[in-house]
Amino acid sequence: MFTTDFRPSRHGFGFANMWRDVLLGTVPVRGRCGGMAFAALDYFDAGEPIPEGRELPAYDSALARLTWRRQLASVFAGLGYNLWRFVQMTYRPTAGSRGVAALTHRETGRVLDSLAAGRPVPLGLINAFDLKHLGRNHQVLAYAAELTLTHARIRIYDPNHPLRDDVVLEVPREGADPLVERVGDRRIQWRGMFAEKYAPIPRVGSATKLEEHAPGDGTVLLVGALGLLATIGVLRWMFGRRRY
Repeated sequence: MFTTDFRPSRHGFGFANMWRDVLLGTVPVRGRCGGMAFAALDYFDAGEPIPEGRELPAYDSALARLTWRRQLASVFAGLGYNLWRFVQMTYRPTAGSRGVAALTHRETGRVLDSLAAGRPVPLGLINAFDLKHLGRNHQVLAYAAELTLTHARIRIYDPNHPLRDDVVLEVPREGADPLVERVGDRRIQWRGMFAEKYAPIPRVGSATKLEEHAPGDGTVLLVGALGLLATIGVLRWMFGRRRY
């Protein structure tokens, strides 16, 4: 058993990921799953209680701004590392020595190492097969796991399913079978996953609430916009040449 002190019922947001945004004025974003996962980990790291409430915050509130800015950070963290991994694993086939399943097996070890050290780790979940459906991918937070003979059963905070400690991601230890996320009786399949880069929000003192320490959008948006444009150009070329 690999576990941390994080629990979605205590450290996750009480509202579901129902945000509707448009990135850079043109790209529709299906929620702020990465922003909510990163922000929940920010509060956990800071030892601060997460804001309560079951209703989606107003879009002009400090908490809403925090989740949006952390959404941008979750995509462009590590000089675009997380974005590139989403792109790379979306592009590759599922099976094969360099496919998504093989990459996922290697990433599983990284996730377990982090959990063994008591450290929750954000995960990128892969569902898309092409550039057009890149938004079908997802972000969650792993906080515990156990191994069976056939699977790593990773417990996750999924912002789409708030306050639930029973959400489990079953990752095959061998082969190219899909990952299965179990939410009660519901089963959601994913092609693969990877451990995301994460850095906490820099803080200056502890007198101000965490949401007031959210970094500004300017630098993140500028670097992200340039990186996104370059990535889209490369992607169009790559996907145009891909042979299934």
